[in-house]
Amino acid sequence: MKTSFSVLVIVSALLSQIIVCQELNTPAAIIKIMADSKIQYKINVTEEFMEDTTKYPLNGYDLYQETKDGRVILKEYALSEKAGQAFKTAEEHFSNKEFEKARKFYKKVLNENKTYSVAMTYIGQTYELEKKDDDAIKWFKKAIKANYIDYMAHWFLASAYHRTGESRNALNEVAIALTLNRNNPRLETLAITIALKNKLFYNSWFFTPQYTLSSDSDTVRIFAKKEWLAYALCKAVWRYEPGYKEKKGIKNESLFTSVEENECLANIILGHMNSEGEKLSEAESINFLLEAFKRKKLSEFMIYEVWLRKYPQIIYSLPKETIDNIADYVSRFHFEKKQKH
Repeated sequence: MKTSFSVLVIVSALLSQIIVCQELNTPAAIIKIMADSKIQYKINVTEEFMEDTTKYPLNGYDLYQETKDGRVILKEYALSEKAGQAFKTAEEHFSNKEFEKARKFYKKVLNENKTYSVAMTYIGQTYELEKKDDDAIKWFKKAIKANYIDYMAHWFLASAYHRTGESRNALNEVAIALTLNRNNPRLETLAITIALKNKLFYNSWFFTPQYTLSSDSDTVRIFAKKEWLAYALCKAVWRYEPGYKEKKGIKNESLFTSVEENECLANIILGHMNSEGEKLSEAESINFLLEAFKRKKLSEFMIYEVWLRKYPQIIYSLPKETIDNIADYVSRFHFEKKQKH
């Protein structure tokens, strides 16, 4: 009875944090579904590390948001012919390090399109390269006000704050920039530098589940490391079990669903707590998942560690409040007080 009560408490806590209200199948329920299935599931536990060699995409910077009826609408900047020519001329002057002339033509672009944040960011960069940080910061802030999802403006503002000794502001801005462009290695380089200035260690860990799935005919083969088994079984049922998605309310094929990922992340938590209790996992990312659960940051974990890794453009369709919540998650879960040995 003690174990059952613990499971109920954990499930209740999980359901209070997930994005979509749903019936949550526990690891025991998942195993029963597999046992009763017409499909044969073959499970193999391995100790072999499975390296992730995926080349993850980067985000562009020519998009902006509009809000209509409470919904975020994503749009692409479209410059007029006149503005486009001015921008081209500005870029030529920038390349030649003729920064004052470049500013003149970037401002001509803004005369045509007052909210074009890219031009504002580049004006800020001209001041930055002239070591005029106060002016640079002013223009980076203008760009962010015009277009909050301009990751370059946040990036360059973080760098400017770092140079001027505003270390905490630099940390906040680089966390937002990382959120807006999850897979950019140059941003991670800046994050490392800013972390050190704040007497922190930037930990670039990734959520890399250790399992593979394959199928032929009526047999599904599951290979997984022990600590990832609950997640792998959940993923196998979602991918191969006939009618399972439909029972969960998923009627069409989708690249990802919050329902699926919520359930499978919950199965990691339940599986670990049932077998290991309060002990730490051998997998660093599972420990971070458990900590996110304790701190009520499961939604932010799922978006940043799972979705944005594969589909970073998703962030551009989220409201500012959500972006800031994820950036706060990044600052708490990827910047640590001291380096691990």
